[in-house]
Amino acid sequence: MVNTTFGLLVTAASGLQAARAGMDVVGQNIANINTAGYTRQRVETSAAAPLGAGNLLDSTFRVGSGVRIDGVQRLGDTLLERRLQATAADAGEAHILTTVFAALEAGIAEPSEHGLAAALNGFWAAWQDLAAQPTDDSIRGVLLQEARSLTARISETASTVESTWSSVRADLVDAVSEVNELAVRFASLNRQITTLAASGGSTNELLDEQARLAAQLAEHTGSTLRRHPDGSADVIIGGNALVSGSNARRLVVVGTENPDAVGTDPVRVEWGHHPGVAAEIGSGEVAGRLAALSASGPLRTQLDALDAVATSLVAKVNAVHAGGATRAGVTGLDFFSFTPGVPAAHGIQLVPTGVDAIAAATPGTGGAGGHVADAIAQLAHAADGPDSIWNAYVVALGTESRAAISRATLADQAAAGAEAALQSQSGVDIDEETVSLMTYQTAYQGAARVLTAVDEMLDVLINRTGLVGR
Repeated sequence: MVNTTFGLLVTAASGLQAARAGMDVVGQNIANINTAGYTRQRVETSAAAPLGAGNLLDSTFRVGSGVRIDGVQRLGDTLLERRLQATAADAGEAHILTTVFAALEAGIAEPSEHGLAAALNGFWAAWQDLAAQPTDDSIRGVLLQEARSLTARISETASTVESTWSSVRADLVDAVSEVNELAVRFASLNRQITTLAASGGSTNELLDEQARLAAQLAEHTGSTLRRHPDGSADVIIGGNALVSGSNARRLVVVGTENPDAVGTDPVRVEWGHHPGVAAEIGSGEVAGRLAALSASGPLRTQLDALDAVATSLVAKVNAVHAGGATRAGVTGLDFFSFTPGVPAAHGIQLVPTGVDAIAAATPGTGGAGGHVADAIAQLAHAADGPDSIWNAYVVALGTESRAAISRATLADQAAAGAEAALQSQSGVDIDEETVSLMTYQTAYQGAARVLTAVDEMLDVLINRTGLVGR
């Protein structure tokens, strides 16, 4: 047919259709230039094969029969998408830990006049003042007040950490719930993709949504994708499928709600359909929260440091105070005590109820000496004293916090690089689309010109050549 005059019309018409399809896709790309997650598309065409010869011995040269539209290709890149998902997972985990460290640093307020170090300094200074004037009741009263402020500061700091711990656990529950919702949507999307692909429709927009959900799941859990030829994909976490085809599995948060019990009943994420089987989440925001809530995490570490400070404070002060005497000559008295069954940071209590119960003097001096008070004041410089323990923790916290910030910065840079690489491959470039639009317009004009030429030729042949029938 292509060798006939009317065959030329069909050939030109196929060129018009292909050029118009190309312009439509370019218009769609430009319209979605600011649409988050949109991947640019391109019309795929090929030359239509010429009509076959009438017999095997026919070697006549035959021209093509026009242009065939093979489909609309989504210009995504699986490798770049995986890279983006991996870097997003690392960045998500790093930012969670950075936030936790920032909250811990804000809670201890070091160095400042409101920090625990300042409270310790005030406590030791009050003992030093008492050593200089052991008979002054006002100084003894100041000492008791400093002691109460110190115990309150230790307990309040611990309460702040526990509140942060509970908040992080609640955020973990919310994050896992969001993961479950995303998994259900991903499974539903798989079903739509396979159905549409089976009917011959274009799944490009659905694949864009699939990539967006995959990135969100990766940011939360560090998940990866296992793709199938029909366009669907499985979401894999720790070697197990969170989403398999059109089926989505659930994750649940289990474990203690009390930070004091994380050693025996740690917070963890398990598979809902297999209670007791942990989901191995190696990165992402969920992993960051699990790390923060663990027995070795920064939250529990600060609580341990506060307990250690309280324990050392009680042991050191009581050991010296018990060897001192009150103004009435009473010895063997404790200055601090613990409430049984309560963590040290919360259980530390002041024993003396009045100024006469303070044993600041050496026995036998009638309460006038201040050697015991001076000995207690010197505990501020003890190598294994509460000040040393707290200072070592504050330095370690600052170091870990700076390391977390550095890691988050590097993770952000890696994620930004992955995003830029993906956008350069799959994002819409207005200059490129403009060139493509001009190309398709020219092709359309060329095909239209062929169509016009053939139409004029047929008009001459039919209406102006000879007088048929006479």
